[in-house]
Amino acid sequence: MTAHEHLSTLAIIGGGPRAVYALEALARRRERGTLPDRIDVYEPRAQLGTGMAYTSDQPDWVSLNVPDHALHAGRVHTGAALTDSHLAGPFAAPPADDQPCAYPARAAAGRYLTGLADTAIGALAPTPVRHLRQRVDRVRPAGPGFRVHTSEGWAEYDAVLLVTGHASTWPGLDLPAGVPAVRVFPVPSLVTTAQALRPTAVQIRGAHLSAIDAVLALSEGLGGRFLSSGAGGALQYRPGDLDPVLTLTSRTGRLMLAKTDAAVLRRYRSEQIAAPLRSEIATTAELPLLLERLAAAILTQARRTWDPSSAVIGPEQIHPVWDSLTGPTAADPFDDLRASLAFARGTAVPDETWALGQAWRHAYPDLVHRQRQVAERAVRGGADVPLDWADYPRLVTGLDRLAFGPPPGNVVKLLALASAGRLRLVRTAELPAEPPDLIVDAVTAPPGLPRGDELWEQLLADGLVRFGATGRGVLTDAAGACLGADGTRNGLAAVGRMTEDVVIGTDTLLRSMHPELELWADHLVTRDA
Repeated sequence: MTAHEHLSTLAIIGGGPRAVYALEALARRRERGTLPDRIDVYEPRAQLGTGMAYTSDQPDWVSLNVPDHALHAGRVHTGAALTDSHLAGPFAAPPADDQPCAYPARAAAGRYLTGLADTAIGALAPTPVRHLRQRVDRVRPAGPGFRVHTSEGWAEYDAVLLVTGHASTWPGLDLPAGVPAVRVFPVPSLVTTAQALRPTAVQIRGAHLSAIDAVLALSEGLGGRFLSSGAGGALQYRPGDLDPVLTLTSRTGRLMLAKTDAAVLRRYRSEQIAAPLRSEIATTAELPLLLERLAAAILTQARRTWDPSSAVIGPEQIHPVWDSLTGPTAADPFDDLRASLAFARGTAVPDETWALGQAWRHAYPDLVHRQRQVAERAVRGGADVPLDWADYPRLVTGLDRLAFGPPPGNVVKLLALASAGRLRLVRTAELPAEPPDLIVDAVTAPPGLPRGDELWEQLLADGLVRFGATGRGVLTDAAGACLGADGTRNGLAAVGRMTEDVVIGTDTLLRSMHPELELWADHLVTRDA
């Protein structure tokens, strides 16, 4: 199809949040260009916008780690600036400066996204948007466009957007035979399975956010209650009829640390302290050194909030934290979690580990933008590692563990379960020989192209997509256009987790972080890509 030629049909493969954001982006451009004559969204689930993680039938204690006021589907990054959509308002109003954040239930976030889907589809009229409850297994070239295949047949399209999200299976997913095994989502199915099997010992594979959802499903979801103990906001756990012992397993024996509340960061003035140094992120050749300086400045100001005579913290005092980010630890993970909760609530003087986490958190939007510039060099034929930082793939999980962990309310519940002897964490290499009654797989598929997935393996084999420099994520340009094996853009676009390392931070719900869908929509309606 040549530039400015009319785009007749568009297929969107995947129906989660990014599919809804794509529809909304097109709806806002109705007056600026020509929309497709028909848009088909391929999503097997009944609702658009929810994916598996945000379905509306989940109980309210299954929550996000994103504050409710930050869940703003209308705050979009255009590639040049942030702007607010007239089609989508915020999920909630910001809290007062001294008030802690609220964290929405996943089900409520799902209803918000489904509502946006309805709004966007209405605003796209008279262009019809069809929700086809089919799984796509192949996409093949057909003339100037593509043929999309499902078990029910095929249809041809001028353009295809791939927003397939998390893979459900992958090579290396190793679940032992002979023990019932289930996934975390959908959470109601996990609860139903546990009620039927009545396990006394459950192994939860993983120790990140999905694992915490599994812990709550197998405690609160089985009738357990968390009661106030009256001691500094601590809780006591009272089991229900079913009371299994839960064992989290991870390679390192570490937990994600509590997410610091925005009210605490405002009191410490961390955003203002970080701002002058953030401007250096785009150009520095030594990101680790800059992050150390940023963390030192944040920690100095935080400690002076407690004691104005506190000494200036230097970057050299932050540097040793890097050595504790990865690899196994002998420390009690619940002691670390308890300390992080006090830092997150502002009830204890924070330490250097906390400060590096906040530096990462404040720098993250600028890091995402920097990586986009690095990726553009790769598009032009370079071979760049993420952020031009050789250690990034090794350290990123540890940094995310410090900065983007569970909200304080969920941390208090984890500590109550641990104190009651109902929750523990062991390294995978130290699992007891006695098998559990039930295994819950809370390990998400690795980021990047979903290996083992029929659709993505076919796209790779046919040369319609290719890897970026790390051999993990799909190489795309700034507008999400895929580069094929021959280096050309072919009409496919991909946005989300499959592009990890080329784009970083792909798991976020926040539209203010990434401009790819906005730039994709610009190109689609003007056909000047």
